[in-house]
Amino acid sequence: MYDSGISTRVQRMHQKSSFINAMKTQPQRILVVGASAAGKSRIARRISRQLDLTCVELDKLYWQAGWRPVPMPEYLALVQAAALGDRWIIDGRHDYVVHDLVAARTELVIWMDPPPHVLTFRALRRTLMRRIRNEALWAGNVEDWRLALSYWIRGSLISFCRNRRLYEDQIRTHFPNATFVRLKTYRDVRDFSTALSSVERC
Repeated sequence: MYDSGISTRVQRMHQKSSFINAMKTQPQRILVVGASAAGKSRIARRISRQLDLTCVELDKLYWQAGWRPVPMPEYLALVQAAALGDRWIIDGRHDYVVHDLVAARTELVIWMDPPPHVLTFRALRRTLMRRIRNEALWAGNVEDWRLALSYWIRGSLISFCRNRRLYEDQIRTHFPNATFVRLKTYRDVRDFSTALSSVERC
């Protein structure tokens, strides 16, 4: 009788092997991309601790008090300064003008790409918890839950669902010299983290 459990374990072993084969040594400079609520910041912090990398959150560089953006020239200078570091992991879904600043030095691109129903659950949960806690975000800003959900639906869920293939093509085009990893599930994240620990340090 066919054992689906064995098949699943074999697939996961193959997945871990593919992660390891994609990286000859532990990457020193990593960019994490994906839709809002995809889990970018969480995995960035996790890998930052795991590999002792400086964690750079683009939203933290971008937002000032009162939800005022940093002037673009100043913001780009901050991103470029971060990219000149030797060891970092950067997370954020900003435009490709920003990504172009880090592309030449990026060794690994991680695309967080969970399915739409997972994105929806995470976005709702995150917004709810921030509301309950009155959580201060970047520069002390507090999120307006109505605006947050409206922006997330229009700017993340709809656009990413419609343009997933285009987004993948753009990532590969902008980072031709970097290793590319796409993580869709929690198991992907866990297996990738395990594989990352198994790769030889530079």
